[in-house]
Amino acid sequence: MEAIKIDNETLNKAYLDYVDRHKNVSDFFSFIDFLENHKTISIQGEDKINLTANFFKINKDLIQTIQSSGFLLLYNLIESTTTSAIDSIYETLNYLEVQHQRSELEQHFINPFIFKLNEKLRKTIIERYAKSFSDKNINQILTQKECFFFPMTTKGYDKRYLFNGNIDCRLIDDIAKKQLGIQITPYKNKPYDPKHILQIKTIRNDLSHGVQAFHEASSGLALGELRQLFTSTTQLLNSLFSSIDLYLRNECYLEKIPER
Repeated sequence: MEAIKIDNETLNKAYLDYVDRHKNVSDFFSFIDFLENHKTISIQGEDKINLTANFFKINKDLIQTIQSSGFLLLYNLIESTTTSAIDSIYETLNYLEVQHQRSELEQHFINPFIFKLNEKLRKTIIERYAKSFSDKNINQILTQKECFFFPMTTKGYDKRYLFNGNIDCRLIDDIAKKQLGIQITPYKNKPYDPKHILQIKTIRNDLSHGVQAFHEASSGLALGELRQLFTSTTQLLNSLFSSIDLYLRNECYLEKIPER
């Protein structure tokens, strides 16, 4: 996989984690390619006790079960990576808010950092901030004497609840555009197929909820179809990282000041 230069330190950490995960998934798909392109497959192992050689034949049902596991790997790669990438935005904003408030206090003047942010992001943060004042959270604030004015950028934010197991291109675009003001652009003009990402989500959910058995989920796949899904996944995530890096580098999270 071609490396992407990431300027933001927090986003780069998420990207390096993605590279490691991608390598693991890529190794699995190399094994899938082998299974798809060979007949009468068996594996050999040496018994740990008596050191004798043993053989195990991999039948068609087992091959299909292994192939179906690929949907879980792909879905996990998409959700974990997208969550980490978006989380890096909030980590960056949290750091900037702390620096801003420190500077404001030194000048004996408080101008909340969120009012410097673009309208979509500001609206997202304020709505989440308001929801954080549930009865449970209010009791926690009272008993633990927590400061609830600052920081606002991450108040009520929890990356664990960004997607809740239903991520696809539509949801990613919805969060990127409506909540953050990010336009996801294909990396180096290499498009990804949203239908592939939806297929990954659908089959993953079917497997998780027992709608399909593992040997059934991949039974109708064409030769090389899983590899195409992996390619689309890679192109989607590369596009996500390059777009977020541009967003952070150009400070698109800030409100544009009209030129006079």
